[in-house]
Amino acid sequence: MGCNTVSPEEKAKQKADSIRLHYALLPEAEKRQFFKELVKGPEQFEQGKHLRFEDFFKLYYPYDSSALKNYGKFLAEACYRANEELINPKKLNKKQWFRMMVQPTFESPFTITLEKQEDGYYTLTYSQVEDQTTFSYNSEYIDTTECVAFFSMLNKKNFLSIKSDNPGCGFLHPIVFICEEITNGKYNKVDVALPWINKCASNNEYYIIMDFLKLLRESKVYPEVKKANPPDNADWDNSYELIEKIINTPRDTTKE
Repeated sequence: MGCNTVSPEEKAKQKADSIRLHYALLPEAEKRQFFKELVKGPEQFEQGKHLRFEDFFKLYYPYDSSALKNYGKFLAEACYRANEELINPKKLNKKQWFRMMVQPTFESPFTITLEKQEDGYYTLTYSQVEDQTTFSYNSEYIDTTECVAFFSMLNKKNFLSIKSDNPGCGFLHPIVFICEEITNGKYNKVDVALPWINKCASNNEYYIIMDFLKLLRESKVYPEVKKANPPDNADWDNSYELIEKIINTPRDTTKE
């Protein structure tokens, strides 16, 4: 009988495992509702009332810690707030997919995603984190030839083998571009700061980012982006103004 006795430590572990399993099995919509209610930014954090994002993720997604590690807690939270998928490099599918998140210092981050669908068409999606709980999306089927050409270009520039070191380039508030690709079960993430500056990004990284922004600009999604972010001549560029400025900025300028 003594051999079958569960120690207090084991009982505590079993209870903790049971709680984690309960939260892990909740529907995704419920997890996100808990996230909105329980997770606050550092300036709003009150011990005992709210969870930090990394604690929330470990509790509600206990078997996907590699996804959190892949991004780091701040980028992972930004992706989650935008309702974006967190990629676990150890659990890849066979989809063809490219995503770029742009993180301005003083404006809301936004993402652009291109994904091949089962019917062979491609979907382009724009997503923006407007505030802690609000997201906006626009998507469409776009020209298949252009999408095939884009992924062919990624292959020629060997994107899946680029090593990222996330340079700050000596600037105080660099605009950061996080680019990710999945093709045939292979994945890579490349972080680039201020790609139009030669010392901050390679030529390949620069042209990949420019080609992807132009793909968005030429799509039916872009008028919706402009509508949601009209030029306002404020001190800081909104996403539409930023995209326009990036595309029209000459390579190798030293201005941020």
